[in-house]
Amino acid sequence: MSKTITLRLDEKVYKRFKGMASHDNRPISNFIETAALLLMNSKWRKSKTTLA
Repeated sequence: MSKTITLRLDEKVYKRFKGMASHDNRPISNFIETAALLLMNSKWRKSKTTLA
């Protein structure tokens, strides 16, 4: 089930997210969610490989 959050962004950051989301033809919320998931997966993979 989806959850709604409030996110406060600096105007410059918001405009950057909005522009990048528009370029990908998707809503800003989806762009931010995808970017966060990619970052988390990348960090998780790095930490898992350093533990091995």
